[in-house]
Amino acid sequence: MQVIPGAVLIALALSCTRLETPNQGSGDLPAYDRAGFAITVPAEVNRIVSMAPAITFTLIDLGLGDSIIAMDNHSALYLGTAKDIPVFDMLMPDAEKIASIKPDIILASDMSMMGNAANDPFALLKKLGICVAYIPSSKNIAGIREDLLFIAGITGKTAEGEILAAEMDRELAEIAALINGRASGKRVYFEISALPFMYSFGTGVYQHEMIEAAGGENIFSSYKSWIPVEAESVVSANPDVIFTSVDYIDDPVGEILSRPGWKDINAIKNRRVYFLEPALSSLPNHYVIKGIRAMMECLN
Repeated sequence: MQVIPGAVLIALALSCTRLETPNQGSGDLPAYDRAGFAITVPAEVNRIVSMAPAITFTLIDLGLGDSIIAMDNHSALYLGTAKDIPVFDMLMPDAEKIASIKPDIILASDMSMMGNAANDPFALLKKLGICVAYIPSSKNIAGIREDLLFIAGITGKTAEGEILAAEMDRELAEIAALINGRASGKRVYFEISALPFMYSFGTGVYQHEMIEAAGGENIFSSYKSWIPVEAESVVSANPDVIFTSVDYIDDPVGEILSRPGWKDINAIKNRRVYFLEPALSSLPNHYVIKGIRAMMECLN
């Protein structure tokens, strides 16, 4: 199951900049979405179209699974046949068909815009008066927490959102106490796209924060955002641990362990290469806390 179209596409989409605008309008409903676009949230939200997996799972955990009347194709890959509802292409959604099912609100990530607001595939729906709220993938865990509270607030689940956010805070504090300032000293390479188009990340990406929170050190911390990777640069950095979230090849761990020219890397010699479930690392939502715990166990 390939959850995301490719690392280059991720980098493009995540380059979309949030606009610095007020978040609250009259009452408790926000006047702007997380991308900074003005929105008018319906007084009641009962019919939701979710167009990103991170959003879909957040809605489910807020108790809104039954309110989701359609979803994107990547969410459907995660859920399988769990929900028998219309499925739309995240990048090329059929606006007319979405309009025909009469949603109260559409929640989407910036992946649908391909990082460019001029490519808004939901422009027609906005003209029809349907609320479309964009939630760009956050670059840090604090932003992910705010995304959670935003989704909860516009769907009438503020209390439930605050409970999930408090649980995030509690678990992060517990993890920090376990680490207690004592980093593992392990140098980490995190691969999100395999050969021949290897991709990873530097700072300014929430996965970088995950590595640090787990007590590791990102070998590409001198870089920023999403980066293409040359095999030689990984060999030179000599990571102690390698994580991969690649799920579109049969055996991503075995593929890394058998790469030509990598046999002298510490992580390969010591067979410290681990698959990290994309649901715990590739979705910018509260599941990243479970991902940090999984990393921490591997780094011990």
